[in-house]
Amino acid sequence: MNMKNKIIFSFIGFIIIILLGIWLSNSGRPFNPLIFNIHKLLAITLVIFNYFIIKNLKKFILFSKSNKVMLLISFLAFLVLIITGGLLSLEEPIKGVVLFLHSTLPAVVFISYSVLVYDLYKRMNNK
Repeated sequence: MNMKNKIIFSFIGFIIIILLGIWLSNSGRPFNPLIFNIHKLLAITLVIFNYFIIKNLKKFILFSKSNKVMLLISFLAFLVLIITGGLLSLEEPIKGVVLFLHSTLPAVVFISYSVLVYDLYKRMNNK
């Protein structure tokens, strides 16, 4: 699979995670175990998959400071998403700020990671 297809696959996976999360949120408690586990496993798989994408891109391109900032934002936002997802899945979920973060951070991850990958991909093709 070439890099372009890997990146497209990554974004499709991210959209699926978001849609499954919305489905879980709208379906109420108790969460459907199948959807819940697919949501979690796909998120973990996507983190690992994106790690390898970034690792492979780093072989071809020197990351700029802005690239490193976008990568850090993406990583930290995804880490907070995993933590807040765990807190929301408790039997007595912690809501409020946790729910707000878990609902809004997917946009932060998507935008920061999109900017990062677009810039790296553009620079890779200009070499």
